[in-house]
Amino acid sequence: LHLSIRRQRQMCIRDSNYQFQQYLKGMTSENALEYYEKISSLPSSPQTSGFLRNFYLKWGEIDGPSAFAFAQNFTGRDRLRYISLSAKGWAKTNPTDSWEAIMAVSNNGSMWGVNARGAMRSIAQADLQLATDLLSDIPGHRQKQFMIGGIIDEASRTGNFDTLLAASITQEDPLIRKTLISEIFKTWGGYETDAPIEALAQITDAEISASAMKGFMEGWAAVDGSGAFAYALINQESPGMTGALESVTNTWARNVTSEEMENVMNQVSAIEDSDKLVRSVIFSVAQANPELAISWAEKTEDATIRSDTTGRALAMWAYSDINAAESYYHSIDDEKAQAGSTWSLARSLVDQGDKGERVLALLDNYEDPKLLANALGSVTYAIAHSENKANVPELQSTLIEMIQTNTEIEDDRKETLLLSLIHI
Repeated sequence: LHLSIRRQRQMCIRDSNYQFQQYLKGMTSENALEYYEKISSLPSSPQTSGFLRNFYLKWGEIDGPSAFAFAQNFTGRDRLRYISLSAKGWAKTNPTDSWEAIMAVSNNGSMWGVNARGAMRSIAQADLQLATDLLSDIPGHRQKQFMIGGIIDEASRTGNFDTLLAASITQEDPLIRKTLISEIFKTWGGYETDAPIEALAQITDAEISASAMKGFMEGWAAVDGSGAFAYALINQESPGMTGALESVTNTWARNVTSEEMENVMNQVSAIEDSDKLVRSVIFSVAQANPELAISWAEKTEDATIRSDTTGRALAMWAYSDINAAESYYHSIDDEKAQAGSTWSLARSLVDQGDKGERVLALLDNYEDPKLLANALGSVTYAIAHSENKANVPELQSTLIEMIQTNTEIEDDRKETLLLSLIHI
């Protein structure tokens, strides 16, 4: 019954949205304000908000300057939303003027509240070359990346990756060129392999080729980790493939279920000198399957890498199962691994209500005074960042005394640690 009612509601919403789109077909620049009065007089609801969004998009497309100017009569969130929507609609019919207008009210795209990305996507729909050229108007790198996302979205919708690639290669700004090309191939690689590989072969500039290959391999690994891993392994000595194997493995590990993770690790461990690769991917493995990560860390042959890898895996385990992680911490005879995971364990313990007994037990049995000093510092910072830090006054006092009497901690760091505890 509930499912039937929900389906009926969805059908009603779809029907009303269709009817509203039909209604907007009668709107002109002359009667747009009359349409606005009728729509805005409807009872406030999510559906009415949706009607207003579609109204501004349509008005912007019909008469961009008037819609954009009218939107500026509002204040706060509505002003930002309607400016963005009218500019997006306007960009479909006059990309240059709409872009100049939205740049003028958003400090050249620096204001996140004004969604210039919508206008950028409309511009890209009409002219990919113009869209990439307009990126030079954006001052900050983060804002550029955000706008690039809109262009990539449009290229993905139409499949015009080759057209966008041609436009991107001509960009004079090396940062824009590199970011664009990397993102093109990252997205492209998520859809197919043959066409992007062919396109890569046509790129003669070594730096551009390397950026493109990196993006392509990441995109491919997200949807077909095993295939991308095999390709990276075979071609790891090829130009542009430096670091690709590690990047691919991490992307692959982040895009599989916990049940699939063992297959990832089996393939990783099968290659020669896999210790460093296991270390680089262990965080992702531990997020999905902490015990599997620990078992692989223990198999690492290099003692230094083994300690580091075990510490990383144990740190991640603390977030998902503090009791199991704590038990394992006390069972191992590896002070480096213990010191590498102390921050996460201490933070998790205090967040879950420990008043200090279990946290202080993490510092027992260290024989290396330098590692004890490192662990003490980690515990201190963990407590300072915990949401329950105000509930552990006795632990705070004990740590202050331990820091003051520890001879391995340099004076400057000792002062910093003490201040972090005093300010709890």
